[in-house]
Amino acid sequence: MSSVREIFERNCRNIPVFHCQEGCGECCGVHYWSTMEWKIITAFLKEHGRKQKFARETLDMCPYLDEEKKCTIYEVRPAICRLYGVVREMKCPHREPETYLSNDKATSILRACGVLNSKQIYPIIRVAEEVSSGGVIPKNRRKIGVLPGVLQK
Repeated sequence: MSSVREIFERNCRNIPVFHCQEGCGECCGVHYWSTMEWKIITAFLKEHGRKQKFARETLDMCPYLDEEKKCTIYEVRPAICRLYGVVREMKCPHREPETYLSNDKATSILRACGVLNSKQIYPIIRVAEEVSSGGVIPKNRRKIGVLPGVLQK
């Protein structure tokens, strides 16, 4: 698994550092994860004796936020989570980054991480039969969109 994680981290290395406002969670909704991200998060959870969690609806908060809205998988958070606040179209309402990434650069990072390959994306929302079948795309994408024009069919 370390090689998958190394590839992922290499793909994300050009994302500027951004420190979220503690206790906010405004951008922490249901998002698409690639197979690569899913494997990394699953391995992380297993290493720490934790189980996977799933949102019940597309407008839920991320199930990996704790009661204080702190990310419990921050160390291995998906690329989309790392991009929030550093892409103009995904601005943080509380803080500005030192530098913004262009849409093209953000899209390139998401592509490199497998998020924009429709055969490899997994929304964190699941119902029992979806878990066993390996991933579906929910019909309601209002909160799931990545960048304007991306993932919209």
